[in-house]
Amino acid sequence: MKKTVAVAGAGAGGLMAAAGAASQGAQVLLFDQNDRIGRKLSATGNGKGNIANCRMEELCYRSEEPEELSRIYRGIDRDEVLQLLEDRGIVLHARQGYIYPRTDLAATVTEGLGQWIAERGTELHLREAVTNAQITASGFLIRTGTGAEYRADALILATGGMAGPQFGCDGSGYQIARSLGHRCTALRPSLTALKTEDPVLRFAAGVRCLSKVRLVIGKQGDAAEATMSEEYGEVQFGKESISGIPVFQLSSEAGRALTQGEPVRLILDLLPEFDRNSGSPFSGRKDAELVGGTWEQEWDRRMQDARNISIAEWLNGLTVPKLAAMIAARSGLTAENKIRKLTREQRAMLLAQLRHFEIAVAGTGAYRDAQVTAGGIRLSEIAGPFASVLCPGLYFAGEILDIEGMCGGYNLTFAMSSGWSVGRAAASAGAAGSVRN
Repeated sequence: MKKTVAVAGAGAGGLMAAAGAASQGAQVLLFDQNDRIGRKLSATGNGKGNIANCRMEELCYRSEEPEELSRIYRGIDRDEVLQLLEDRGIVLHARQGYIYPRTDLAATVTEGLGQWIAERGTELHLREAVTNAQITASGFLIRTGTGAEYRADALILATGGMAGPQFGCDGSGYQIARSLGHRCTALRPSLTALKTEDPVLRFAAGVRCLSKVRLVIGKQGDAAEATMSEEYGEVQFGKESISGIPVFQLSSEAGRALTQGEPVRLILDLLPEFDRNSGSPFSGRKDAELVGGTWEQEWDRRMQDARNISIAEWLNGLTVPKLAAMIAARSGLTAENKIRKLTREQRAMLLAQLRHFEIAVAGTGAYRDAQVTAGGIRLSEIAGPFASVLCPGLYFAGEILDIEGMCGGYNLTFAMSSGWSVGRAAASAGAAGSVRN
């Protein structure tokens, strides 16, 4: 008799788990509370489907149990995932290190995986979420929100986390895992915007600009103050928040510090291109190259310019008017103030703000705005190909686990790789059959 594998969640991890189990001849029951498969997958990368990254290192992932991370990372096979997709006719291409389907449509991947599992006879149960699972002498007794019951030899939890409740991600998988003996680390939104109560940001709302962003944790001037991380790229200012990939990359560490009561600040260099002439880590970047000149030369030229022009006009050529207004406000001025009437110290303060603009962080974006959940099922309770060490026949795939990738396709790579791995593993032993009561 075929082994029956139940998969909770029809996202990237769940679809790959279903495909993996079916490839080993298992009967697969795939459950999801949504009315269609892959809702979050189809929206990833602003709908373009950034599924992987050309750079692949252990440093691209984080966990609350870093001592377990190396072991788990060895189970992630990006190249296998890419080959599996291309074998299904999903042609891929890379752009600036980010890997997308050739169509630049995430739905291409969703549709391709949907066709794959359909061809292999997967029994798809939409609008039917798994709500409870119990161990019996013959395997798992699984109950769904419709009141139906199913029996299976193995259960794969691929329900995602809390990020993206609009896609049906409600954290229900954690509750099922807890009922089967597992524990979760603390959960929080990640790869999300950072909020601030700084009133001057409203002047720059809607502006995007290249920046070097430094995350600083601890009270200013405190001996324990420390720069945790630094990122480079395009940031976007909102009235009460700052976002963009560099900020997303820092949001996990910022969120952890905030939950621990630590003061958190961002320090922005709004002119990072100038560093390329002074040995910065970003020197030599072709996408941020200046024709000539150093910051010292530019500083001297601007400081000698005391014409009867406004601050906005004085900063023209270095930054856009909205950023000039924000910098002026931080210095207690307005963009209309005349340069001729400012002291040398005030002019120096304006220029310094361009390279060292501080923002106090008050919080992170909500789960609705986050790309992924930080935290999850403890990695110390996982063995082999993402199998439970506490409950035989129970497996996990993707975001439900306490492993969080950087922005750039890493979380989808992990979801799909872990899904394929556990699908195949779950189908490898036993055969109890499926019964609907």
